[in-house]
Amino acid sequence: MNIRPATTTAELLAAAHLHAAEPRPEWAARFLAAEGDGVFAMLTWEFDGTDALGRP
Repeated sequence: MNIRPATTTAELLAAAHLHAAEPRPEWAARFLAAEGDGVFAMLTWEFDGTDALGRP
């Protein structure tokens, strides 16, 4: 398993099943822009490129 911070809006949107509400692209972009303020989201990926639930 590979654990790393999300770096793209697409990664955050792909993890929609983990959020309490449906993420919006503009919110995801704003979240990533705030990363320098100590804000980050860690995602897990299997070494074959799928997420922790086996999805690409």
